[in-house]
Amino acid sequence: MILIYSKKANHRFIFFFVILCFLYSCQPEEMTSSGATSEVINLNINEAVEINYDKIFSEIEYVPLETTPQSLASDIFATHVNDDKIYLFKGDLDRSFHIFDRSGKFLFNIDKSSGKQRGPGTYYRVDDFLVDESNDMIELIDNLQKRIFKYDNGTGAFIESVNTSQPYKYFYKLEDDQYVYRSNAGCQNSESNFIHFSGSTNGEKESYHLIPDYLCNLNITDNKPFYPASNGELLYTERYNNVIYSVSENGVDPKYIVQASDVWPPKESLQNLARTDMSDKITVLNNELSNYVTKFSFIADYENHLLYTFSYRGGYYWNFYDKKNQKNKSYVFHGIDRAKPNEINLGFRFVRPVCRYKDYLVFGFQPYQILNYFETLSADIRAEITADPNNNFTQLVNNLDRNDNPVLIFAKLKPEFL
Repeated sequence: MILIYSKKANHRFIFFFVILCFLYSCQPEEMTSSGATSEVINLNINEAVEINYDKIFSEIEYVPLETTPQSLASDIFATHVNDDKIYLFKGDLDRSFHIFDRSGKFLFNIDKSSGKQRGPGTYYRVDDFLVDESNDMIELIDNLQKRIFKYDNGTGAFIESVNTSQPYKYFYKLEDDQYVYRSNAGCQNSESNFIHFSGSTNGEKESYHLIPDYLCNLNITDNKPFYPASNGELLYTERYNNVIYSVSENGVDPKYIVQASDVWPPKESLQNLARTDMSDKITVLNNELSNYVTKFSFIADYENHLLYTFSYRGGYYWNFYDKKNQKNKSYVFHGIDRAKPNEINLGFRFVRPVCRYKDYLVFGFQPYQILNYFETLSADIRAEITADPNNNFTQLVNNLDRNDNPVLIFAKLKPEFL
């Protein structure tokens, strides 16, 4: 459910990417219920081209996050980056929150879980966060307490908490302090698995039913479904849904409809999944839905191109849709085993970016993933990489310990993909 609540109360190394592709060309625009237009994109997944990441990215920056007793992070659940700071939301049970500067130096954390302390600003768990740049605050949402906790962006000091009335799992903030919420509850709960929009001064809510009734008892959302676009617009996606929605204070409308033959799950398989007991759902997913696209993994809407990615039959596909010329550039990556012998591949198997920052896509890796990857390279390639002691990747590998904090990789898109 989405709900909007208005608070008036130069390194060049070719690291092989898992790259998505599905070719689509634009069809005549369709009218939505609000009168806005949505663009239909035809996807031909068979025309995907396998390609190295260096064709898409112009430069790479490695940012190891400083490891201290206060900043230990076993995983990356969510990340936000701006000009000054890196915000890391841990994915472990205590859901603590760490802030680093742009070089990766640890600044402070927000760790006020109820298992460790009591008093103002104490949360049971953190489900999502956002950085309110205009008000210089960090906001964390706790769906168990149905509250948003606000902290100072410079020090982490607690400011206030506000009630959300519902147990929302994900949230985003629009202009004028308007919130967008998404619930992760099942349809047996009120208004769940639908998009909700609430921004009126009298607190009234409007519901946008984006999910078919036969999917009502499925846990639809896993990754955070909000993707801010470069023009300030907010995009939104649902699992098992081929539509990319636009969310604003005016409502929720389909913006892009991605059509592809035999790629999206058939209705019959989804109905079967919805009817299946929870204990058997994994079997249905593996048997009936493993050969279909079940979700968009990442969305980035730039001035001239729309990027959307997904996994499909063992490949990871990236699509760049030229909005002005209605042309597509689509790529697929299957794994590092397809690297050419004469190439230096620092590519790991990128599943999805953790966030975007300006012209960069940001990826997160555990140190053991990077070191394991390096050890799988041939002796000749390892020697070529380490021949230059000033090379950034050489320095990274030489100074990395398997128990260190995660490493962020900033990959800058070439201008022709923006």
